[in-house]
Amino acid sequence: MIEIMKELHLSASFISPITKKAIVLSLIAFVDDTELFLTHSGNDVKVLVAKASTAIKTWRKLLKVTGGTMHPEKCAWTLMRYDTKSKRNQHEIKLPDEEGVEIPIQKYEEKQSREYLGILQRTAGKEEDQIEALMHKIEKWNNQMQASKLYRP
Repeated sequence: MIEIMKELHLSASFISPITKKAIVLSLIAFVDDTELFLTHSGNDVKVLVAKASTAIKTWRKLLKVTGGTMHPEKCAWTLMRYDTKSKRNQHEIKLPDEEGVEIPIQKYEEKQSREYLGILQRTAGKEEDQIEALMHKIEKWNNQMQASKLYRP
């Protein structure tokens, strides 16, 4: 399935800053969580969003062949770019539900955190939300340990 995505050029291409070698990455998957990655050689966001829409629909078809499915309400997308001077474009990516009705999937903004594989991430690369979540878990664990009736030598 991953190779099909690469063959259809539904992937992201990068040049490694260290090795100077080309890296082609189409997706990262773990059990039922998948992250698709796409790049576009031009600056037209509309073209990239259209490519993303095609990639998502293609991935859905590939999953269906294997007995899997995608639920639009569990899907999300984000636009990652470094030209902060450009205006924010309002784009939608839709995914058909089981009845074939096109439903817009949630879009995350750069500063919005989302959870993937148990880790809070932001497109902008800030880690404050993840640090705060970890600190909360540590505090909760410490409070539970202090209140427990465990033997302390």
